[in-house]
Amino acid sequence: AKVTVEELGEYTRADFDPDRMAGQWVRMGVRGALTSATSISELERRREMLEERLRRTVYENYPQFIRAADEIADVQESIGMVRQHLADTLETITQLDELPDGFEHALASHRADWA
Repeated sequence: AKVTVEELGEYTRADFDPDRMAGQWVRMGVRGALTSATSISELERRREMLEERLRRTVYENYPQFIRAADEIADVQESIGMVRQHLADTLETITQLDELPDGFEHALASHRADWA
């Protein structure tokens, strides 16, 4: 007989009473108790195996995580540079808007040469 989820839940409850559980095992008989203990040890073995698999997976993916973090930092730096360029461009436009009309007319005559 395998241990059910409900039975496992009983072992982890805050009000778990080992004396009461031992009494239940005695009533079940030694064979039932050993079967439950074997199932519990099997669950423990599977838990340890899954922990090891998780540890290996994290270790194998760690370089990719570091590369992703580096790329994120590079993108953030690029965004900062773009923001600075936009701020500089806005400042230049504001300064040009404040120039006298005569200078703007002179500039317009040279725009044709630049096109």
